[in-house]
This record gives sequence, C-alpha cells and structure tokens, in this order.
Amino acid sequence: MASTGAPWAVRRAAPELGTVVRVTHKTKVTLLFQPDCTLPRAEHMWAEPLDHRHFKLLNTSFFAPLCVEDIVETRPFRDTPHAITRLVEPSDLTLSVTQIDPIVSITEACRVTEGWQVLGASWTEGAEPPHLNTVWHAHGTPDRVFSVIAHDIRGLPGWHMPVIYGPVDRTNEAIGLWAHLPGG
Repeated sequence: MASTGAPWAVRRAAPELGTVVRVTHKTKVTLLFQPDCTLPRAEHMWAEPLDHRHFKLLNTSFFAPLCVEDIVETRPFRDTPHAITRLVEPSDLTLSVTQIDPIVSITEACRVTEGWQVLGASWTEGAEPPHLNTVWHAHGTPDRVFSVIAHDIRGLPGWHMPVIYGPVDRTNEAIGLWAHLPGG
C-alpha cells in the first residue's frame, strides 16, 4: 500500500497475518474537504478501479474515517476527475487513529506499533498533525483494538487514547463531518 506522504515508513505485518495482492492498475481518487475547515483543500488516495465510478481504496485517509479496501463512488467535480461522492461499502477492517505529541520519537512510535502487528495490526502510518493510523485485520474488533492500544500506551508520555472506526462507524455521515461529498 502506498503511503500518503507519511514521515515514516509503512510497517508491514508478518506474512501469516495476511496476503499482499498486487494491483496492476491504480488511480488517484480525491476526498474534498469543507472549505470552512482547517484541513487541506483535498486528500488524494490510491485506489483500484472496479468500474468507471467505483474504486477500492488502497490507502487510508489521514483526515476522515475511510480505510483501505473501502469501496467508494466518484464523479468528476470541478477540476477533480475522481472526487469521492460517497462510501459504497466499508471493508471488514478496523481503523485506529492514535494521537501522539511531538515528544514521541519515530523510534518509540515504531517500537510500540510493531508490537501491535502480532496482535492483529496490518500496518501503521504516521502523518502531520502527529497521529498514527493503524489498519487491523477483520478479527481485530473495535473493542479488542481499543483494549490493545489502551494497554500498550498506558503511562507513556505523549500518547493519547485512540479513536476507533470499525466497519459500522465508517459512514457517509461520519465522512461528511469533514469532507465535501459532491452529489453524495
């Protein structure tokens, strides 16, 4: 999976936790943000085309509850050929977003998140503002993911409790809190 400009590398899980599927054709889809919010104008994510309007995400959004393997619908909008208009179907994966303070080193963040791989995480990416997005396998229920992270960061300076987005939490209404879904 491609990173969206993360300042540190994607960490892959052990091979027995999942398989890597090679995508021969990918394109960028765009999530547009509300003009009155403090987010950038847009976020671009890699996706595998399923047909001319539907795509399977190959990235996780750093700003909205969209996870790798979610199916989205797009349409041309202004200067954007593939603007996301709605989430069609969330994947069965769980997404956690853990806020960290600047005092947390990349080395520490990698050490903590690598431990999550043996507990069901596929990978973790970091971005600015400082947060860590972690994708968890389907058997990593939102409650289990929260418990794992809460246990591992308890007492660590600069780590904050995560926000967890299971499949039922990733909805068009949740995405629309930040994003502009044209025609969605």
